[in-house]
Amino acid sequence: MRLNTKLRYGLRVMIDIALNNTDGKGVFQKDIAFRQKVSFKYLDHIINSLKIARLITRPSLKSGYFLARPPEEITLLDIEHAFNATEDIQQCLSNPEICEMSGKCRAQKVWRKLNDRILTFMSTTTLADIIEEEIQAS
Repeated sequence: MRLNTKLRYGLRVMIDIALNNTDGKGVFQKDIAFRQKVSFKYLDHIINSLKIARLITRPSLKSGYFLARPPEEITLLDIEHAFNATEDIQQCLSNPEICEMSGKCRAQKVWRKLNDRILTFMSTTTLADIIEEEIQAS
């Protein structure tokens, strides 16, 4: 798990689509790029990853993007999986043979606890939860 730029923008795109698909026509990439202040080209990569992960869909070239599932069914972990292959914050948690301290490292327990808490938060927080907080804040 890497909390990288692609994940940050991916979450912003998902929130943008969820909040701005009010007319049933979907949300257009140019509008997302403008609102999120991201280049159209970079946004292409983000959107492609979200489409491959089946989180967003675009029925035709003339339509905008839609969430592929209701926001209550999309978790932060689903979005994270669109951009990262592993769920572990430290490589040694999923690949212990890379570390000569594996099995003896006292810090590994700390990383495991932190990793587990992050995974719990990400797997139980839905896009609907985030949208609800956003609506209440505005």
